[in-house]
Amino acid sequence: MTAVASTYYRLHVSAKDESSHNLITVITKAFNIFKNQEDLVKVNKDEIRVMNGMRFLTAVIIVGIHVMFYMSISGIGNLMDVDAFLESFGGLLLHFDLFVDTFFTISGLLHIKGLMGKRQNLLNVLLKRYIRLIGPFALIVFYLISVSKHLSSTPAWLGLEETEVCEQHWLKSLLMMNSDVKDICHDVTWYLACDYQLAILGTLLFYFYQRNRSFGFVSYAIIAVLSMIIPGALTYLFQLPGVLFKDYGKYVIHYREAWEHSLVYTPAFSRASPYIVGVAMGYFMSIYKPADYRKSVSKEWSIIGVAVSFVLMIVTMALAYILRIRGHDPIDAAITAATNRIFWAVAICCIIGMCEYGTIPIVSHILGWSAFTPLSRLSYGIYMTHSLIIQRYKLAQRSAHLFDFFCLIYDVVGTVGLSIGLSYAMWLFVEAPLINITNHFFFNKSKNVQPDKNRGENGIQHQNGVIRTKVMLNGIQANKSHDENGIQHHNGIAKTKVS
Repeated sequence: MTAVASTYYRLHVSAKDESSHNLITVITKAFNIFKNQEDLVKVNKDEIRVMNGMRFLTAVIIVGIHVMFYMSISGIGNLMDVDAFLESFGGLLLHFDLFVDTFFTISGLLHIKGLMGKRQNLLNVLLKRYIRLIGPFALIVFYLISVSKHLSSTPAWLGLEETEVCEQHWLKSLLMMNSDVKDICHDVTWYLACDYQLAILGTLLFYFYQRNRSFGFVSYAIIAVLSMIIPGALTYLFQLPGVLFKDYGKYVIHYREAWEHSLVYTPAFSRASPYIVGVAMGYFMSIYKPADYRKSVSKEWSIIGVAVSFVLMIVTMALAYILRIRGHDPIDAAITAATNRIFWAVAICCIIGMCEYGTIPIVSHILGWSAFTPLSRLSYGIYMTHSLIIQRYKLAQRSAHLFDFFCLIYDVVGTVGLSIGLSYAMWLFVEAPLINITNHFFFNKSKNVQPDKNRGENGIQHQNGVIRTKVMLNGIQANKSHDENGIQHHNGIAKTKVS
């Protein structure tokens, strides 16, 4: 109702007739549906377009992973086919959690690139990020507590479990402190807390850099080393597998009972490495702006760089299958846990770098497709809503599911389509209005601009009671360092310029 009323108001009231700081003006502009639609498709200055494709395609892949996840939870009729798939080609996909690291890498890159772009209040930056994340999240929490339990009561309906968890731990979740898998209000929302905590870390590193560059670099190096040591050490001390999901049944089907998730999967201290790599890439791209260094890398080296990156991603993805064949070895597991996410993030950054600084004919055109611009902005809403759709569809069925590739693709396409629709509505009515309001109150420079009280009506500046004038002749300022004959005086010494 607020959005509809605001849109109607903006269509019939001219902006010239009211103050830009009037509360009604701020609210109606923030909820204006037409403006929010324009913001959705608008291409921003210095936007890294290949990341739009990366972000949306990653969201689609995660939807597919969660379709399989909920099928496994609610029961699959042909489990022998699933086991055969995992023992063959499917085993190469058991490290599917790496796709979430793509989000972490992009998040770190954009966060630091934004901080380096202009001087701004760091606390306001964190507050804006929190408000943008918390709006859709609060809506999801409300749905889980008040609505979802009334949708179905079939034997396989596990939404009641999430409802009970949300009722007990909703405040902890909304404060971005839900890293314990038993307290997570909604299975995918662990990412929000982790990403926001990493954003605080990135902001702190940038603050150190602002105060003292050397100290900032040293702090970054220490955090980068710790981001590798911590997951590796925890994996070794608790005798965990190097890739958690290589034991699919234990860590996927019974995920809330697996305490290992709360140690090496959901907390920020175990997932910091890809974010840290993204921070380095964001710093590099803010110093060497892509607009100034287009095609500085030759086509041959660009293709080689992207090819090596894809190979590195495939090898990293296959680590679960490799470790499964080799059997458990504590040293192998620790090294894998310490380094595998960094390899993935480096490959992602290399692809972004080659597309921005080099020439990649096919990849850059696909990832930079203009349709991905709005879809990328909807990816957060897709991530937040898709599991609710899958949950309602899969867990409400009274029969076992069929593991079949065509059925899997059919479910993924349908879920993505519905998620885009819900995300679009969430953008128009929740996300975009919150972004507009926070931008107005925390980043609106115009409200801080005041007339210079030191200047008189005639442009004469008064400083400490002394009148200072600026002599202008036909719009040209007189150069006080030259005398009437064009002789320049510098520190009392006459200098002439012969022309």
